[in-house]
Amino acid sequence: MKQFLLINLTLFTWACNSVDDYVAKLELHRNQSNQFFMNPASTILDSAERITFTGLQFFPADKKYQCEATIIWDPQTHYFDLPHTGGNEKTYMKAAELYFIIDGNKYRLTAYQTEEMRMNRSLFVPFSDATNGKETYGGGRYLDIRYAPQSTKCMVDFNYAYAPWCAHAHAYSCPIVPKENLLPTRIEAGERK
Repeated sequence: MKQFLLINLTLFTWACNSVDDYVAKLELHRNQSNQFFMNPASTILDSAERITFTGLQFFPADKKYQCEATIIWDPQTHYFDLPHTGGNEKTYMKAAELYFIIDGNKYRLTAYQTEEMRMNRSLFVPFSDATNGKETYGGGRYLDIRYAPQSTKCMVDFNYAYAPWCAHAHAYSCPIVPKENLLPTRIEAGERK
């Protein structure tokens, strides 16, 4: 019986430390994001925007919004111009479809890349959901996802979702979320208003 209790206590402690480590890492990332906006040397905000900026707001960390996704890579390179909020466009390629499950429901998002992102093994995933315009920026949010070479899996973690810079600074023009990346659910994770 003692051995059983010791094993269960060890597993419980490991699980708590794992969750605590995850939350600590997420909080560090969020603090660094706020420091970026508040630091006059790095901020994208102009002087008037810095005066009114009180810090980024976030949903509480929720591991249910961290999920493993299956990557279905696009077999051909399709370049297209993604419209931006300022009326300009930037060339991206449709890189892959990401398939994942939240609360037992299946979802899909299209991931995009520039040449630089491809070299750095990073995917750009703009998305919108049912929180937009209420709890989150009306134009949607973004995820940056790293992946391993020849990978068929990646981690999609909406706790790291962020609003585009144009949500905070008027001088910026940001990619508009494509209609294909509208999630028919509420993603109560990541940056909020």
